[in-house]
Amino acid sequence: MTVTLHIATFGNEGQEVIAGGIRSFPIHKLALLCYNADKQKAEEFTSLQVS
Repeated sequence: MTVTLHIATFGNEGQEVIAGGIRSFPIHKLALLCYNADKQKAEEFTSLQVS
């Protein structure tokens, strides 16, 4: 079994690029790297992508 880990940086711009990568490639885990100031937005972004 292959498990795919997707690692991306999260900031004020580029969320559509992350979402495109998630849609284009099947992933099992997503790790977002971000500054503390962007943490809440990153958490909201991941919850929107899962639903």
